[in-house]
Amino acid sequence: MKYCNKCGAPLGEGVKFCTGCGNKIEEQKEMKVTVSNSDGLSEEDNKKATKLGVISICMYFGGPILSYIVSLFINIFMAAISSSANEAAVIGVAGFSLIIGIITFGIRIASWVLMIIMRIKYPKNTFGKILMWIYIALLVLRIILIVIIIAFFGMLIAAYM
Repeated sequence: MKYCNKCGAPLGEGVKFCTGCGNKIEEQKEMKVTVSNSDGLSEEDNKKATKLGVISICMYFGGPILSYIVSLFINIFMAAISSSANEAAVIGVAGFSLIIGIITFGIRIASWVLMIIMRIKYPKNTFGKILMWIYIALLVLRIILIVIIIAFFGMLIAAYM
């Protein structure tokens, strides 16, 4: 049932004027309503943002884990070939370890880029905001750790000179 926009009186079907106040009744157009969550994003956009965030987390933490596993196998291989004293093989394995390190660093950078893309494309997504602050906190902790290590080795060098 329709109601008058001005006085709220019930209206019959096909009525052009309100019987209560005489207001002209216009055809009401259907409004498309999109369901959104508390972030103000549609459910579809929220799923896309969450998917990007999960991929970013998997890249951020999965890259170093994969690198550790590969490095473990490389170290086992190096221990096996060190007894045969094949110097070229040892240098080749060390070069491979360097390549794995560079790939891991690239994956970590790619996870940051993916998180930034998520924050730009879906700025109201709460998961993206939390992920951004976690990444920033982890970066700050790394910088603090590097400063502590540099200070520790500086003190060691000063103590032995």
